[in-house]
Amino acid sequence: KHEHVQRGTLAERGRQSFLSVLPFGHCYRFIAVSGAGVSDLDLALFDANGVEIARDVTEDSNPDLGITASICPAEPSQYRVEARMRRGHGDFAFGVFHSE
Repeated sequence: KHEHVQRGTLAERGRQSFLSVLPFGHCYRFIAVSGAGVSDLDLALFDANGVEIARDVTEDSNPDLGITASICPAEPSQYRVEARMRRGHGDFAFGVFHSE
């Protein structure tokens, strides 16, 4: 099920952060897609205390978090998702999806 979609544009080595409140009772996945000028886009997820709890380390233009191990908050909490343009530049979008 679709939660929301965020969009951004980054230059190479650029970073952009987005805040997301994840309600309790679901598990979440973060999936990004990017345009033709992007070679390597990464996502990182930080909890309310600024601690990194998940990071995409693949070298591709479509990163994801929570595909192999879903992110399941123990309580409602605010999270920060950071998009990091490792190689290339251009537009991207990412969505937050939750289980039923």
